Amino acid sequence: MDAGYGSEEDAWGVALTAKHIAQSGEYEASRLPGHPLQELFYASIVSKTNAFGMNAATAIFSLIATIFFFLILKKLNFNQPFLATIAFVFTPIIYMHSTDSMDYLWALAFMMMSYYWLLNDKIIFAGMLLHKHYILQNNCAIIHGMDKGILNECISEQTMYIMQFCVCKHV
Repeated sequence: MDAGYGSEEDAWGVALTAKHIAQSGEYEASRLPGHPLQELFYASIVSKTNAFGMNAATAIFSLIATIFFFLILKKLNFNQPFLATIAFVFTPIIYMHSTDSMDYLWALAFMMMSYYWLLNDKIIFAGMLLHKHYILQNNCAIIHGMDKGILNECISEQTMYIMQFCVCKHV
């Protein structure tokens, strides 16, 4: 977590943009289409921390995504949710981005939380969390693939319609 902002060059751009936002007080996108939730959060802490602090924020979201992944599997009566969660954590894209300043795990955490609450019939709350997911990362192919694959398999057509309404209303 203390090896800079991450191996992806965009992570360094996020940090630089956060510094610019903090200094100017005006929002600017680190990369298009913009990821305002993360960029504004980093701008609020950039003067108080370094790369370690920003990477720690991502590690916290990685932990949240992992916990909710486990809870989802338990809710779906998966045979071995703990082993599946271990496999999830050690998936290369997960562990590689768990300690950098990119927003992939932030978005995944919001998507996992949203799906968990959807399974628990908290549709409005799930829609609000999914909205945060799309604010964070509206172009991540992995997460969109999970949206389509997992959600189409596990929820009713009516719930899917309501969820799409919640997302479309706020995007």
